[in-house]
Amino acid sequence: MELNIKERTKNSVLMSFKDLDIGFLNLLAAELLKDKRVLNAYPRKPHPLLDEVEFFLLVTDGTDMIALLEEKVNAIKSSYEEFRKKFMNSLGKASKS
Repeated sequence: MELNIKERTKNSVLMSFKDLDIGFLNLLAAELLKDKRVLNAYPRKPHPLLDEVEFFLLVTDGTDMIALLEEKVNAIKSSYEEFRKKFMNSLGKASKS
């Protein structure tokens, strides 16, 4: 995965990714939009033939974007781990039936 910062202001950032699926960025945007410090967050694919996706994040004044992104990525990881445990338990119960 390659990451480039295309634009940055004190409360917004536009990032460009190569070799990253837009699905993860959709999940990240959904998690970010639950937070009151986030004014807008969305991924987009500038052109269907390019292997590039972009992600825009706009936050309230004074919000640390790096800490916010780390917090939300960790929340996604925790949700995944919870899902994985429940799924594995369900598989174990299903195979015993």
